[in-house]
Amino acid sequence: MRYLTGHASGRKAAVGMNDTALAARLPITLAMRLVVFSDDWGRHPSSCQHLVRRLAPKYRTLWVNTIGMRRVTGSWADLRRGVQWGLKCLASRAHGGAAASGACHGASAGSSEHASHQPQVASPWMWPSFRGGLPRRVNAAAMRRAVRRWTGDNCDDVVILTTLPIAADLTCNEPRPSGSGFCHPQPLADARGSLKPGACDGPDFRGRGHFRGRAVYYCVDDFSVWPGVDGRTMLTMERELLAKVDRVAAVSQVLCDKLRDMGRDDVQLLTHGVDLDHWRVISSRPSRDTAPAPVAVFWGLLDERLDVNWCAALGRALSQRSGKLVLIGPPGSSFPGSLAPDAPGIELHPAVPYAALPALLSQLCPGVLVMPYRDLPVTRAMQPLKFKEYLATGLPVVGRSLPGVAEWADAADLVADEQSFVARVLHRMTHGVDATQAAARKRLAHESWEAKAAALEQLLLSCLADGGRDVRNPRMTRASSAA
Repeated sequence: MRYLTGHASGRKAAVGMNDTALAARLPITLAMRLVVFSDDWGRHPSSCQHLVRRLAPKYRTLWVNTIGMRRVTGSWADLRRGVQWGLKCLASRAHGGAAASGACHGASAGSSEHASHQPQVASPWMWPSFRGGLPRRVNAAAMRRAVRRWTGDNCDDVVILTTLPIAADLTCNEPRPSGSGFCHPQPLADARGSLKPGACDGPDFRGRGHFRGRAVYYCVDDFSVWPGVDGRTMLTMERELLAKVDRVAAVSQVLCDKLRDMGRDDVQLLTHGVDLDHWRVISSRPSRDTAPAPVAVFWGLLDERLDVNWCAALGRALSQRSGKLVLIGPPGSSFPGSLAPDAPGIELHPAVPYAALPALLSQLCPGVLVMPYRDLPVTRAMQPLKFKEYLATGLPVVGRSLPGVAEWADAADLVADEQSFVARVLHRMTHGVDATQAAARKRLAHESWEAKAAALEQLLLSCLADGGRDVRNPRMTRASSAA
């Protein structure tokens, strides 16, 4: 397995070549423009947003908000999301298609970061689905127009970074001509969502033509099994994307193995980082001795990945001690309703900005932070972003044993069943973090977002350093041609 590390003393080796060889191939002044396809800018503190916030001051960056990965059900949630998306599109259009983003996910009002150090954000009008040929044609044209309006025709210095399979229709797997950023032999998806060559170049779509630059796929989740997502379509598009991009990285070993099984032998591991300074302020919280009652806390999206039985069992146990389990985050489509309205010992708290979480935790004075995920394909594939944040607080951490956090088993209590989960939480409420766990958490010093961003920067610049040479996996190229 190849690893990416942004720290010279990291425990993992750099990818494919040593740091000296890589530095020799990457000119220090190499210009790059970055186009990013990921979750909506500023909506959630995702890993890609943490990384791009640290790259944007160095490189001109366009962040493209998109829609269409989820299954459209006609629910009130879908309607609300559609209205929110329409407002974003109108705001983007009012700024000429790419608006300055301002502060991201909870940056303080007194932040010294200037808007020019943030990405420009485009929110193109899109159809809310990628299933079938026509929606893919419409959305591909919309994304291309947004990118081309920002890049112009010359994309020699442009690298696309995507965490979403939907960028498959933007990129092209044909050789790149010098001085041209877009090509015109375009694909069209058939009724099953698979691409067939030669029919997307109609004159009805302004800005047509596939982006013929460099592209990196950073796989952070398995969207084929993600709750509420059109998994079959996303899997089809992910296969197509893998055949086109120059570089591939993934956040967990499970995802690396999956992408390798799909034909990419060059997958590189880039795990999540953590902002240690952001979470260390919680060390000023009151001591457990002065806390009025035992409190356990989870923060994140409240959806069907959480184990309702584990939550209910812990809530009952804590309520018997006049305590509670506090679940902080936006409600998903099913999880909150699956808990009884009068479930003992459980309190649902609305989502708060990233910047406000440490203050809220200090106010709640939790004795333990918990991660009660179910054992599912989607949870086995992910590396929870919150896990290293949990460790950085200095509080005890108890959660489900999952592959993505296995290497940190010496820094937290990772369990496999409900009884052990409740027992370990109650134990840590009294005993806190032991010396072994405290020592293991010192490894977080090498897991900063700055280190991860430096590693990603190496990966992006390596695409430009190859001078346009086709570095994609030959096995993937053959498979794509055969299809």
